[in-house]
Amino acid sequence: MSPAQQLKRQIDQLTIEANRDRTKVSIAATELMEYCNQNQASDFLVERYEMNYQKMSPAQQLKRQIDQLTIEANRDRTKVSIAATELMEYCNQNQASDFLVVGMNAADNPYKEKKGCLVL
Repeated sequence: MSPAQQLKRQIDQLTIEANRDRTKVSIAATELMEYCNQNQASDFLVERYEMNYQKMSPAQQLKRQIDQLTIEANRDRTKVSIAATELMEYCNQNQASDFLVVGMNAADNPYKEKKGCLVL
């Protein structure tokens, strides 16, 4: 193909792309978020995330990111102060049975060597 034919082909392709009906990103993102909120079936999400990210088109990559952000935004959160308080209470309640704190009885230790070393 001659350089003139290559340029003509590129111009034709650009003309086709310029005449396509486009949707604003903000509108598409809003519609996509609404769709994700309405269709939160776990099978759908599993199928979407099983695809190889590198093989996806840019639009599919953005949809995947929006799906993940939607999931994370809808996740129930616990405040760190509440979680820390509960963790401290749990540790204090179970301190007596924690082997790292009180140690292990030599008779009950499953990791203790059964026999000493023998030199032949």
